[in-house]
Amino acid sequence: MRRHILLGLVMLCSAAAGGFAQDQPRTTDVPASNGSSWSAALSLANVYEGNVNHDVAPLQSYGLVPAFGVAFATPKSGFAFAYEIADNRYTATNEWDRVSQAMESSVRRNVGKRVRLDATAEASFKGTSEDRELANMVGVSPRATFILDKRTRVSVSGAWRYKAYPDEPGTSGPSPSAGVKFDRRLASSRLTVGYKYQTRQSQAVRSRYRRSMYTGEFTMPLGGAANRLNVELEYRTQQYQRLIKVAGQQVPRLDRRVAADVNYDYAIGPRTFIRWTYAFERRRSNDPDKAFFAPIAAMTVHYQLR
Repeated sequence: MRRHILLGLVMLCSAAAGGFAQDQPRTTDVPASNGSSWSAALSLANVYEGNVNHDVAPLQSYGLVPAFGVAFATPKSGFAFAYEIADNRYTATNEWDRVSQAMESSVRRNVGKRVRLDATAEASFKGTSEDRELANMVGVSPRATFILDKRTRVSVSGAWRYKAYPDEPGTSGPSPSAGVKFDRRLASSRLTVGYKYQTRQSQAVRSRYRRSMYTGEFTMPLGGAANRLNVELEYRTQQYQRLIKVAGQQVPRLDRRVAADVNYDYAIGPRTFIRWTYAFERRRSNDPDKAFFAPIAAMTVHYQLR
């Protein structure tokens, strides 16, 4: 999940893994002309975290995240590249203080009029400007999109990512996944629902798990054609290989999470928009020490340099 509030001026608009599922980080979703084009953006986010460490006992924190991003796109060939660097700083704890870097490249090809193929390669160092990730990551993700009609699309995707945690090597390892999404345009609005299955194959058994994730997203214009409201919902179950004692018996640890994210983008000029965000994540588990509730409120100012 990925969320910010403003307390200043301008941080990046390269974006990152969008949405909760993070199937396609938003770093490549940049404006493009018919020819090759470069774009650059700044943003500044200030975020209130109601439970920054995702613990049973919440620790409140305020964060300030300035960032800069550049992107290159050639729509004719279907190639895109993006890079982001951000300085993440939080109060009450220094665990999440870091300089994060993320890059992504993608290639798109049309197969006839109804099939589109995408392939993406990505890498990040200590996460991105929109997550709570401390790992270094590399990954690839192919996707096939089937255009059923002018308003309806179905996509099937896979991904293979490797995350390395320098401070906790035992949690490092690959994480393959596969998913499907249904996308329907409703006049000026858009509805997307999806399912993803993912495994984490960490070196340490205690960090290995299987995850099923169900997602829904609704986007609509609000207060003008340039202003948009976006609502995302997610439910996922996560079963670990590690065993814990429950009622005197050894059983696998099982987590259930519910998350919601509401964003409102308001344009204040041809190059600038503000994003207000409210989000929360709740985890319930048969291990009481792993349950938490984490609300977030944020506002971010984005400025497009070119």
